[in-house]
Amino acid sequence: MHLKTVIIISVFVGAGNFQPLHAQPNISVSVEPGEITVGDPIELTIRVRLEGYKQVVLPSADKLSPFEVLKIDTLKDSKKEIAIKYTITHFEAGEQELKDIPIIFLKDAGVDSAVIQAGAIYVQTVLQDADSTAQIKDIHPPVKMEWLLADILPFLWIALGIIAAGVLGYYVRRRWFGGGKLIEELMIPAPPPYDTAIRNLEELRIKRLWQQGYLVEFYSELTEIIKHYIGGRYEFDAPEMTTDELMHRQNIWSSSEETLSYVHQIVTCADLVKFASYTPEPSTNEENLTAGFDYLRATRPQAVIFSDNLHPKPNSISQQVHS
Repeated sequence: MHLKTVIIISVFVGAGNFQPLHAQPNISVSVEPGEITVGDPIELTIRVRLEGYKQVVLPSADKLSPFEVLKIDTLKDSKKEIAIKYTITHFEAGEQELKDIPIIFLKDAGVDSAVIQAGAIYVQTVLQDADSTAQIKDIHPPVKMEWLLADILPFLWIALGIIAAGVLGYYVRRRWFGGGKLIEELMIPAPPPYDTAIRNLEELRIKRLWQQGYLVEFYSELTEIIKHYIGGRYEFDAPEMTTDELMHRQNIWSSSEETLSYVHQIVTCADLVKFASYTPEPSTNEENLTAGFDYLRATRPQAVIFSDNLHPKPNSISQQVHS
């Protein structure tokens, strides 16, 4: 049953400095709602006009006991009117009275007071059919809490640690426990400089660059192949050297006038094409490519075989095949 809010203003004479009110003050009280479930909020609003009084003191939280005050909001505070909203609740089922709420009025000559009765609030129990053995329900529905960065950060660190451990474990497993393929890949040696240079020269021949008019590109690739071969074969930085610097180190990469002439022929013609816009005859281009092959064959490391007495000697059969 819903009970309507009853507002009664009772004026009394207090002891000591309290004096009876000289005039009926303008006090209004509203209570919403009139019926709640245990723990639900109630809004109690008290409005007082000063009516010539210097100040009005509205009740503090303890004056509303046994109701519990959740919050107090000032709606208006001026020289003519004061309005306060109390958000209150009650945790006992049944009809609960809001009564004997004191209000103090201050004036120059003394103090007046009044007591208001705000009416009754019906508080419903959370138990079904008033059965104390029935299942207890939540007073309020569960509140979904938001995730904060501080809450998520430990889980992120754990996840990153698991991923890092997995990657490390996978590497260790492949490296030391069945990672033969990985080790084999790491141990595959680079092809000899001669094999690489021969393959590159053959690819350059197939491209037919100079036949298509790309002379600069043809001679740039040709000189790079020869210089990289010399650098890898004799282990020095030939690819970074100019023609003059390379020829100055001829004692390293050339053991005869023949091998010297092959390289000198190639790099000299290449410099003329690249820096002097020289256009050689087609036969000259073919001769320079052939000179590259000839230089590689002339300087190819000789295969070595071992006799029964473990003394190495040149493999004459292999040497004859490649000469």
